[in-house]
Amino acid sequence: MGAQADDAKPFPASVVGLAAAGGKIHRELQRLSEQYDFIIVDCPPSVTSPVPQSVLLVSDLVIIPTRPSLADIWGVKDTLGLVDRAKVFNENLKVAFLVNALTPRTQLGKDSLEVLETMHGHLFKAVFRQRQAYAQSLVLGGTVFNVPGAKEAQQEVTALGKEVLALLGQK
Repeated sequence: MGAQADDAKPFPASVVGLAAAGGKIHRELQRLSEQYDFIIVDCPPSVTSPVPQSVLLVSDLVIIPTRPSLADIWGVKDTLGLVDRAKVFNENLKVAFLVNALTPRTQLGKDSLEVLETMHGHLFKAVFRQRQAYAQSLVLGGTVFNVPGAKEAQQEVTALGKEVLALLGQK
């Protein structure tokens, strides 16, 4: 049995499975865009899969999450190549990097942030630190806002939300 949100605190978004659309997922997203103000798509981390390529055709913003490690940042470079190819068809596509699972005050974290700042794309000021609240939210079938005592994680998510809205020209 999978995790499911508590009825008293339902998951605050609609979840729609679009895996069957495969490389034509952009058509489904265009259809769904008439019903929603915002659509968040979690794509497989593969530059060879047709799914991310299709999604980028109709996206306003691509958020590239990365852990603060050289191996992950090398993966970011591959993803940027995919984004550059998508920009041929979607010239207004914005790119931003989100550092995930950051361990504060480590040299690796500092070095990773410096490398990301040199890449073409916006580096979010908001970062997600290494916290148990993120894993607990999955177990609860909700978000960090459903996790008791997860104030810091909640603040990180709120800060990211504000930055995303600003990047998209929203209030």
